[in-house]
Amino acid sequence: MTLFKISCRNIKKNMSNYFLYLFSMIFSVTIYVVFVSLKYNPVILSESDESYKFKFLFGAAAYILLLFVAIFIWYTNAFFIRNRKKEVGLYSLLGVQKRQIGLLLFFENSLIGLIALGAGIGIGIIASNGVVALLLHFLSIDGIAGNPISFSVISETAKVFVIITLFTSLQGYFLVYRFKLIDLFHAEKQPERKSHGTVLAGILSVILLGIGYWLALLPLDSKPWEAIGLRETPAVILIVVIIGTYLFFTSVTTLILKFARKNKKHDWKGINLLVYSGLFYRVKSNARTLATIAILSAVTISAVGVSYNIFYNNLKVNNAANPNTINFASSDISKNSEVKSIIESDPNHSVERHFSVPTLVETVDISDLGLESILPQVNTSLISDEVFNQLNQSADRNEQLQLDGNQAVVLDPFYSEQYSPKYTGHTLQVVGKEQTTPLEVVDFKKYSVFNAYTARNVIVVSNELFDHLSVSTVPSNYEVYQLADQKEADEVSEKVSEALPETARFSAFPLDYQAGLISKGLTVFTGVFLGLVFLTATGSILYFKFLSEANAEKERYTILYKLGTTKREIRRIISRQALFIFAFPLLLGIGHSTILLKGFSEFAGTSFLIPAIICIIAYALIYFIYYLLTVHSYFKIVMGHKNEA
Repeated sequence: MTLFKISCRNIKKNMSNYFLYLFSMIFSVTIYVVFVSLKYNPVILSESDESYKFKFLFGAAAYILLLFVAIFIWYTNAFFIRNRKKEVGLYSLLGVQKRQIGLLLFFENSLIGLIALGAGIGIGIIASNGVVALLLHFLSIDGIAGNPISFSVISETAKVFVIITLFTSLQGYFLVYRFKLIDLFHAEKQPERKSHGTVLAGILSVILLGIGYWLALLPLDSKPWEAIGLRETPAVILIVVIIGTYLFFTSVTTLILKFARKNKKHDWKGINLLVYSGLFYRVKSNARTLATIAILSAVTISAVGVSYNIFYNNLKVNNAANPNTINFASSDISKNSEVKSIIESDPNHSVERHFSVPTLVETVDISDLGLESILPQVNTSLISDEVFNQLNQSADRNEQLQLDGNQAVVLDPFYSEQYSPKYTGHTLQVVGKEQTTPLEVVDFKKYSVFNAYTARNVIVVSNELFDHLSVSTVPSNYEVYQLADQKEADEVSEKVSEALPETARFSAFPLDYQAGLISKGLTVFTGVFLGLVFLTATGSILYFKFLSEANAEKERYTILYKLGTTKREIRRIISRQALFIFAFPLLLGIGHSTILLKGFSEFAGTSFLIPAIICIIAYALIYFIYYLLTVHSYFKIVMGHKNEA
């Protein structure tokens, strides 16, 4: 019988042992097929005006996914090989040559890889249609056909996973050359090193984490950021947090266990002694894994939180940028009549208000604001306080202005406490052909009455000053329309856009809102998709880690069982040890992500609270499912075959 036939027979007869590894491979291939199909899907990309950007986004995300999947498969293969060391040792004991054993493992792993590749591509093709349908529903896009799977998707997936399978197969081939025969038979019985956490290392970990958190929460214009450098500071934060996280799991966790054991009444109560003794030996061997899980959890929650926040604030951002459904600069009376006719002919969106706002477009010197990075002079739209009050009243805002002389109020819908200038008390200059006119800024408002694209810079002046400036500059009208159910008014907005020239600087809330919904929706979908993959992988890593230890722990739990420990007590021991191992990376990861999201919140000027809470709860719930699954599987391995006494 050839080695290839023996490999086929081994896979067939030992499918239960191969299942976890095969499932991991199929899952990885399926995820990759689905994601790459989105990358090449013409329907999704055609819905975005910036399709080239999203093709790049999907491409970059696909490379990240590929790297993560490769590491995940390598890790699961290592777990799979570890459980087969005794089998390999038995082959050697029977006189089979090392080269033949290596080829046997190579063929088996290659066959599993090819089976997973075929199954994963098939499932991925089916799943991709459902994912695309879900994505289009999420983006509120109707009437879109299914997701065509191109040959390039299958070809790219096949090439990638054939290479990964080749490397993992070689990993199995060289197994027999890396270990002695006695090591193969006793691999499961090799003791783990006990963790000896020191107070100094524990203090150092807290200091490093504190420095990382402190730097992350500082504003970009703070002295520490300026001293280290804007590019270098994020790298410093990353390094100190990673080192601090690793030291935390090698020292602080052990010190916590030592402190708990000093309480003799608590330590000797019930099963606590058994719980702590097992944890002491596990923490050291799992330190790198736990630190990795904590970092990956932080990255996942932060990435999903940031991307979801962008989508979550889409309406808020568009309301600030576009307070009017339709806004444009009037230059042709006939065009105004045409636009009015288009809008009034739409039965689904009645006109709630319409204004023709007299506006002066002037060059204003803003050098007094101290914005060195911005041009000292900008084109600005000036309106009178009387018109401002009318617009405010129609928009149900109670604020009214009464300005005198050269007093002015700046309208800035994108104002940021941290990065925007302090307008009040500064003097701006209207630069005319013959003379300049000072504007004494007495206040500012965090909103505008015009859409940002139509009039980016808006200043309210007194009626007296407006009339004075109108002598040398002829006012132009800005047409302002507010329609009912404006989110859905994209069709009528598109018709108006086609009717107007570019010089009208047309802007519309519905078009920007829908475009933002699609672009930000694709971003958040990518973030959530990768986040779920990372979460699945991190949960699986802990799962495989526990299962690899379960076989080595069988004998210990058998002894406990024979000494009178009940199955319920053994399950409690396993549950509490697993809870410690699962909970600490999660809690530290949540802590890291909370600080990171807080820093992003300060930088972006938006609140991440609700998106962060949603992401953390969702992540913790899925993570908890992995905890329950791990406890159940571990208990089944060590005690499932025994009957209650």
